[in-house]
Amino acid sequence: MNENYDELDLMMFDYFKTNNSVPNLITEKINTTFNNNEKHIGIIGTIKKVIITIIGIGAITGGIVFADEIKGFIMYLFDDNNGVNKALENEYVQNTDMDYIQSNNSSVFTNAEIYTDAELKVDYIIMDDYNLGIVFNMKLDHKPSEEKILDISIPNLIITDENNNIIVAEFENTEKYLDYCKTNNIEANYRNIAYADGSKKIKLVEDNEDNIIFTYKTASTNFPKSNNLKISLDKILLNTAEGLKNYVGKWEIDTDLSEMADKRVSNVYSVVEINDEKTQVTKAIVSMTNMQLELITDSEKIDYNKLKERNYQRLNDMLLFHDCYIKDENNNIYEMSNSSVNGYETLTDGKFRYYQTFDLTSYDNTSNIEIYLITNKDEQIVIKLKKE
Repeated sequence: MNENYDELDLMMFDYFKTNNSVPNLITEKINTTFNNNEKHIGIIGTIKKVIITIIGIGAITGGIVFADEIKGFIMYLFDDNNGVNKALENEYVQNTDMDYIQSNNSSVFTNAEIYTDAELKVDYIIMDDYNLGIVFNMKLDHKPSEEKILDISIPNLIITDENNNIIVAEFENTEKYLDYCKTNNIEANYRNIAYADGSKKIKLVEDNEDNIIFTYKTASTNFPKSNNLKISLDKILLNTAEGLKNYVGKWEIDTDLSEMADKRVSNVYSVVEINDEKTQVTKAIVSMTNMQLELITDSEKIDYNKLKERNYQRLNDMLLFHDCYIKDENNNIYEMSNSSVNGYETLTDGKFRYYQTFDLTSYDNTSNIEIYLITNKDEQIVIKLKKE
């Protein structure tokens, strides 16, 4: 045997001796990674160690899921977010260590058939100022082994913390929203009532004979430092090749995040110098998974006519800034992260508010940074900051 093969190689070799198919999760992640090859240099080791081993072993071993694999599920959920991956590598994640929760009065309707109750639990949670990711584990009785689940949705999801902060509030219709506002004495102004920004992504990562594992993520500009989360849902929809399955009930899941919360810190950075007098930084805070920058500008380095006309062929012409990055005192580069909170808006005075997240985290422990913003005129705005 080649001495260059490690234990993970041998484990995969042993599996594929008797299995000809590659789990879909592995195939999808490898394709995603190679499609972004320019950004991910030296990714082969990551594919093998993280994607195939951590994520794939659950499929390879028939559904036996260990702690490291569940962390891998979160990494799969936050694809292209190196800051989240860095936090996971440093064990910034909460293992809930809980049993399955039985729903109250739940049933499943699919066509004319009624299935037995489903049990649900949360395996892992990651949460900081900007990101929230949850790994759900759902046990299904009498699930046909050949039945393929295509996707999952949670129409009504409420997550609150020990201080009654509303972390997530998602409703399938206006009636549900109004009922919740009335019950909780909240003014129903049809605006977002939660810290989460309204974005979400749900991914199926394991489809086993008697259980499924799926992940949920959302984002915020400032999640509170919660020690406990209460997760409430009354419906889970499984879109299968045979039709839609509607699991209706009431699941109330209490999770203790104190171990993770004890590690959670945020570092504020202040401006040392900006090479543009019409640009003002309003926020520069590094959390456990990302850094968020907010600024207000009416810089002359930006072509505002391009933003209005929207008829240019280059995508970069229609953006305030593109190809932004951070450089620290050791010349390490931190790219823009993939987050729903990125973007810009026009203010009443005609200026623009811009907000962007980067892959810089509290684990990088850097004191001085420079942020490079390339405008749609291909000019640079350089912001120098120091950690307070």
